[in-house]
Amino acid sequence: MVRINPREKRTLIVGGCALAALLVYFMVISPYMKAMELMDQRIARKTEELKEVLALREEYTRLREKTRILEDMVRSTPGFSLLSFLETLATRNQVKKQIAYMKPVTTPTSDKYRESSVEMKLESISLKQLVDYLYGIEHAEQPIRIKRLNIAKERKKAFLDVTLQASTFEPLAEGTRIPAGKRPRPQKRSRPTSVGSQP
Repeated sequence: MVRINPREKRTLIVGGCALAALLVYFMVISPYMKAMELMDQRIARKTEELKEVLALREEYTRLREKTRILEDMVRSTPGFSLLSFLETLATRNQVKKQIAYMKPVTTPTSDKYRESSVEMKLESISLKQLVDYLYGIEHAEQPIRIKRLNIAKERKKAFLDVTLQASTFEPLAEGTRIPAGKRPRPQKRSRPTSVGSQP
């Protein structure tokens, strides 16, 4: 039988405790710490995803409210004619004589609304006249947007030639909704109507 003196016995006990501590660390503590680190990463990732979802929900709510307001504005002006409005606004701003042409543009129709667009060209107008005219369009009772705006400066003159396309939406009367297969193709332009020579 091998005899172990007290010093060797203490060494074995210390070594056994150290080995047990290492086993506990690698088998229990280390996996637990890695699991907690992964959990923290998942929590951080889910927190960012939640922030994105909340931001999208806020944006959706804002757009839905904006859409509701626009729909109310469209429904509040039945019988609105974009072509007549633009011509009347040109008369009010004293630029009707500068209109080279105005022509309606056929656009796609949805189940509830029809988009009405007009392309027009203004020749030899001043910058102030253009700004006043665009201001009148922007502040119309009916929501109107400028889809395209091209501005060219006349040579050796302080005047502009402007081509713009304005559009608005008109509600379809009940019973006049167009089936999807029979809706008009977009951007088929009708023959332009010149109004520059009108008083």
